[in-house]
Amino acid sequence: MKGISLWALMLTLLFPSFSYSFASEITNHNVKHVTAGVVSNFPPQYSLDDDGNPQGFAIDSMNAIAEIAGVSVDYKVYDHWGDLNSALRTGEVDLIPNNGITNARREYSDFSQPIETFAISVFVRKDSTGVESLVDLKDTVIGVVERNAAVLYLEDVNYQTQVYPDFSNLLIDLVSGRIDAAAYPEPVVWKVAQETGLDHRIRSINPPLIEIKRGLAFPKGHTNLISLFEPAISQFIVSEDYERIYNKWHAKPKPFWNTRKVITLLLTLSVIYLFVASLWRNYSLSKINTRLKLESDLRDQAERDLKSLNVELEEKIGLRTEELAQRNRILNSIDHLREQFIKDPDPFVLFPELLENLLKLTNSQFGFIGDVLIEEDGEKYLKVYAISSARLAAGEANSEFYNLLDKSIEIREMDDLIGEAVRSGNPFITNNPKKDSKFSGSISKYPTINTYMEVPVYFGSKLVGVIGLANRKGGYNHESLQELRPVIAALGQIIVGRWDKQARLNAECELKLQASTDSLTGISNRRSFELKVNEEVKRANRYNEPLSLIMLDIDHFKQVNDKYGHDAGDTILIELVEQLQTRLRETDFLARWGGEEFMIILPSTSLETGVTLAERLREVTENYLFTHQPITTISLGVTTYQQNEEIGDFISRTDKALYEAKHSGRNQVAVQKPKFLSFVEGN
Repeated sequence: MKGISLWALMLTLLFPSFSYSFASEITNHNVKHVTAGVVSNFPPQYSLDDDGNPQGFAIDSMNAIAEIAGVSVDYKVYDHWGDLNSALRTGEVDLIPNNGITNARREYSDFSQPIETFAISVFVRKDSTGVESLVDLKDTVIGVVERNAAVLYLEDVNYQTQVYPDFSNLLIDLVSGRIDAAAYPEPVVWKVAQETGLDHRIRSINPPLIEIKRGLAFPKGHTNLISLFEPAISQFIVSEDYERIYNKWHAKPKPFWNTRKVITLLLTLSVIYLFVASLWRNYSLSKINTRLKLESDLRDQAERDLKSLNVELEEKIGLRTEELAQRNRILNSIDHLREQFIKDPDPFVLFPELLENLLKLTNSQFGFIGDVLIEEDGEKYLKVYAISSARLAAGEANSEFYNLLDKSIEIREMDDLIGEAVRSGNPFITNNPKKDSKFSGSISKYPTINTYMEVPVYFGSKLVGVIGLANRKGGYNHESLQELRPVIAALGQIIVGRWDKQARLNAECELKLQASTDSLTGISNRRSFELKVNEEVKRANRYNEPLSLIMLDIDHFKQVNDKYGHDAGDTILIELVEQLQTRLRETDFLARWGGEEFMIILPSTSLETGVTLAERLREVTENYLFTHQPITTISLGVTTYQQNEEIGDFISRTDKALYEAKHSGRNQVAVQKPKFLSFVEGN
């Protein structure tokens, strides 16, 4: 043994590289387990599932690499990046999976070869106009997350930043308008935005700020771990597992067919099969019974006993058939309800038909279906969209108790029979309400009620609706309630789906209006102008019609803002728009181009007519007494469209005309003619 040790020492002194390889090989063979540190919320790299276990692209990649390397991995979860990086420095963890490779981290970490590369980009709201590059954000504050690489980059290029402790607050402030831009890793932004339904509210600016490579991070000097994992990483990043894991954690459309839909289809087909089989069996037995009945006169007492036994069997089959038919009617009612919801979610269409089906299913005389809504003061009330008794709606009912709103009825009193399910949140049945002291005092408000069942409709834990059914012969029981469970669950989904659909429609209308309208003056904005001028140019080319364009600008507007303030400037802009609109035709299109500049599209208008209109607008403005600066003038540039020219050239020529008007003394109209004006005008 001593001889072996001496030889090893000599080899170490003579061949250092051999010694290192030999020691490393021994160490690598001895490493069978490592501890990896991750943060709790950095999707799609790291996040926690419902059981609190780490998941994400980095986790699945680390597990695949460890399996190739023959190493097991335990994970420690930290709330903040600072805590995680400290744990790596102190050796509390052996590595960080898929960590960003930056110069700052190289001071205390060694990195493997990159596993993936992603960009750190700047994001703005989708409705932000005039912001197409980082240069456009020079005078704004950009939100960043502490310790993120974007902080150092933006400070190096002298941009103002506002630091946030986490990305959630940063995203909320960006969407709500508290800040104009945010810088963060692009995959994380899109993952969180899609999960929160905010991806349609933001957009990224190209090119990215920086591109960060990500690899396994090890404590400084742990080269044995790097040499252990490097071959496994090289094998992993070219494998099909890498493609599968990447696609799993980066958003892509979900397929229409999934396990749940397939199971639902199979169950539905099974029910249909059982129902058809039952009908066929019943038909076959009926034929057998008919034959037995014809032969009964020729048979003795034994045959008559057989006939009696067969009748008993028929009764049992009939009961079973009725049970299956009842279930089938319930399923058909649910399917029909969902089909109707897709066609028309209007509750005045959906609920009356559903109520009629429920009355048939339960053999009830009358009933109602309504939404449970909440007043501003927190009090619940019923809005009834379907009611089967006109007497309940207006005849015998107390007119002060109901408020007829369109075709619906609002019920505010929740301390009597109708409000019991709303008040308690539980279903209840009473088969003799007149003798129930709790309700006897309010029975006179309603038509004759002998038996009554009221069922709350829930979506999750939220009470969203109520079904009331009355006057079933023999009364209601627990089985009556259980039969309706599938319908109640479907109705809860329909009610909430209708609310969500209406909310989305309202939000979409508001967003479309905001996206196309200038918030100050109420006229169309630059985006709407660009769509409109494209449309009019196509029409002018198609029908060979003239098309003119006016671009105008308020003279010395900066002096107005400096002297009277921006509120005064806004007032002048609003008053100018009002004066312009009263002098334009219905076919003319006025839009705010930006600042104090406006565009007017003049369809089917020659250059001569456009110049006349521009001069009239100039005179009207000059003679109008504005609130803050009575004498206010405008400069106008006019041009006309030349067939098949580029829209950019058309607009640029109008801008040149305005420039000429302003530099020739202002308060005047300047004209820029296209090269072939005589052909366009038809001279």
